[in-house]
Amino acid sequence: MPPACPDRGVPRPGPGEGSRRDPTEVSDAFLTSVSAPPNGCRPNRWSANDLGVEPPLGRRLYLGQRAVADVLDRRLAQRGASLWNWVLLREAANADGSSQRELARLMRIEPSTLVRHLDRLEADGYVERRPDPDDRRRAQVFVTRAGRERLTQLQEVALGMDAELRALLTPEEVEVLGDVLMRLHHHFTEPAGTDASGPAQESVRGRS
Repeated sequence: MPPACPDRGVPRPGPGEGSRRDPTEVSDAFLTSVSAPPNGCRPNRWSANDLGVEPPLGRRLYLGQRAVADVLDRRLAQRGASLWNWVLLREAANADGSSQRELARLMRIEPSTLVRHLDRLEADGYVERRPDPDDRRRAQVFVTRAGRERLTQLQEVALGMDAELRALLTPEEVEVLGDVLMRLHHHFTEPAGTDASGPAQESVRGRS
């Protein structure tokens, strides 16, 4: 059996310390997998779980969302697009004629960030901005015919990703997961005192 890999600066608990160590001392490194060990040594598998500390639920949600978003972004890149391109085109098509500020609110991003992505889509001929006839200071965003054709292409990639995700779960798990995720979304996005059962904005984060 190869020797154990050397410690990487992560403190190990002494005898009987597992239940006494302050959980706040557990670093973020404990919540990620160990990288490939050097020189063929046995990887050090000790982690936060040895302290009785499970990865926070919020972190698990983030890691799952980030993994899905990164894969989808790479697949869209093969079509010369990005996750932002797809989400923005979809939101703009669903709310054709909305202002830039309204689109930024729907996507839960800063207006200045939205403008950068709109500039690229407009340069590619996928959207156009027109002055609002009722308020010349307000620009309305419209998706062009080329933009809708482009959205159809990107939507095929997103639907393929969605089918892959569903294939990993049973139909019951898909239903439960969908309900739980939207319940969490409503809880953290609905203003206090409103009915969380009503429709909520979709966020660019966590969608596939």
